[in-house]
Amino acid sequence: MHHKSWSNLRKVLEEDRLCPALRGRVQYFLTRYHDAHDDEGRLCIRLDGKEYLNSCFMNTRYQTPDQQWHWRTEEDQNAQGLFDNLEVLNAIDAYTDKLTIDEALSSEEPLVRLFAVLDRRVGKRRLPALAAAMENEPEWLQFFYRLRLEAEGFKPQISIVPMTRDNFRADSLDGFIRHQEITECWRCIDGEWQLLPIAFTEDWDLPRLREEAADLLRTMDEGNPVIGAFDGEKVVGYAQLGERLGSRGQYIELVGFHVSEPYRGQGIGRRLFSAICDAARAAGADKLYISAHSSKESQAAYRALGCVHAQEIDPVRAAKEPCDVQMEYDLCRYHVRFGTLDDLSSWMALVRRVAWNFPGLETEAALQEHAATVSKFIRKGNAICAVHGNAVIGVLLFSRRLNMLCCMAVAPEFRRHGVAQRMFDLMLTIADPARDIGVTTFREGDPKGEAPRAFYMKNGFIPAELVVENDYPCQTFIRREMLCTESKD
Repeated sequence: MHHKSWSNLRKVLEEDRLCPALRGRVQYFLTRYHDAHDDEGRLCIRLDGKEYLNSCFMNTRYQTPDQQWHWRTEEDQNAQGLFDNLEVLNAIDAYTDKLTIDEALSSEEPLVRLFAVLDRRVGKRRLPALAAAMENEPEWLQFFYRLRLEAEGFKPQISIVPMTRDNFRADSLDGFIRHQEITECWRCIDGEWQLLPIAFTEDWDLPRLREEAADLLRTMDEGNPVIGAFDGEKVVGYAQLGERLGSRGQYIELVGFHVSEPYRGQGIGRRLFSAICDAARAAGADKLYISAHSSKESQAAYRALGCVHAQEIDPVRAAKEPCDVQMEYDLCRYHVRFGTLDDLSSWMALVRRVAWNFPGLETEAALQEHAATVSKFIRKGNAICAVHGNAVIGVLLFSRRLNMLCCMAVAPEFRRHGVAQRMFDLMLTIADPARDIGVTTFREGDPKGEAPRAFYMKNGFIPAELVVENDYPCQTFIRREMLCTESKD
C-alpha cells in the first residue's frame, strides 16, 4: 500500500482527530531503519513520553525452544497487540481516509477501533455508551479507552478481563483488602439449616495475600481460567476455576471468588461471576461447584446469584472445609419467552457481539436501524429471546406476514445447550401451519454456514434458491409444513 507522508498522517492523528483532552499527551512516533530490508522500522504510541504498542517486524513471529521461528496468527496478534509497523500504517491509512466515526468504531481492525476511541468525534455523551462493547476488546485497547475516560473526567471504569502473567504479578494482591466481620453463620444441624450466632473476623495479612497470589499464578500456568476485576492496573476482584468434579464430570470448581472491601456493593462481584461462568461454559462444564463460606452475608450473595445447595456433594471438599456450604450453579439455566421493550438494550448488546457473523450489520448506522427493526418486531409479538439472569443470550425474529424466520443468534458461550431449538419451537407456535416457513442462511461451503445449515436441515428445512443479500452470497431454505405435519402424525 502507498502510505501518505508520515508528517501529514501524524498531524491528522495528533491534531485534527485526537480529542482535545489528550492533545500533547498522546504522540505517534515512527522511525525507519534505512539499511534494513524493505526499509523496515518501528512505530509506537507515546503517552506522557512512555511508549505503548511498540510495533516492529519481529512482533509477527515467535521462537520455540527448538530455535524454530513461526508466524503468529492474526488472532494472536490482535489479542496481544503485537503488530508489524506496516500493519499499523495500513490501519492509520484506512482510518484517516474516508471512514466515518461509526465505521471506524465498528471496523474489523482493532487498531482502527483504537484510533476511533481517541477521536474527538466520539463525544462525552457517547463515550460511556461504549463500555459494554469495550469489555469484549483486547486489554491493550481497553487501556486506551480507560485513558480517554479519565482524560474526559469520567470515573475510571472497572474492567473484567482474564488474568495472565502480563497483568498479574506475585505482589499484585498486596493492596487487596480481604476483610469480613462475621456475626452469624449457617450450620446444618440434624439435617436442617439454621442461622447461628457465630462471630469472628477474617482479615488476610500480607503473607496470606502473597500466598494467594502465588496460587493464582500456579492456576494460570496450569491453564485454568482466572478472571480479574481491574481498576486501572490495580486488582480489585478475581474469580478462579479449578478441577472438574462430579460422577459425570458435570461440575467445575469455583476455587476462589473475592472482591476487595472498598469495591463491594458496586456490582463488580456479579460481573466477575458472569465472566467466570462464561469461562466455565467454554470449558464444557454444566455446573459450577462451590465450597462456599457459611456466613450470612456470603450465603445471601451466592443465593442472589442463583446458587443452590449442591445435588452431589464432593466428599474431599466437604471434609476439607466442614463449615462451608456445598453449593452449585446451573450454567445452562435459561428461559425462552417473547421479548419486551425492556429487553432491547441487552438484546442489542448480544447483536453487537455477534454482528461480525451477520452481513449487513457492519456499521453503527446499520446496528441502529436493526435496533429499530427489533422494536417493531417486539411490538408485534414476533420477537423471541432466551434469557439467562438479566442477560439476553439468544434472539429470534419471525415475520408472520411472510411466515419467515428473519434472524436468529445465540451467545457463543450458550451454544450447544439447546437454546436455538427452544426458541425455534416457540416460534412454531406463532407460525402459520398451513404455509411453508422460509429462512435465508449461508451457502454450502461457507464456514459460517456449517452450524446453521445443519440446524435447519435437522428441523425439516431443505435447500432452495441461491440468493445475494447485503452483497453476500446466501441461500434460502424452505420447511414444507404439510410434510412436517404429516411426519409428526
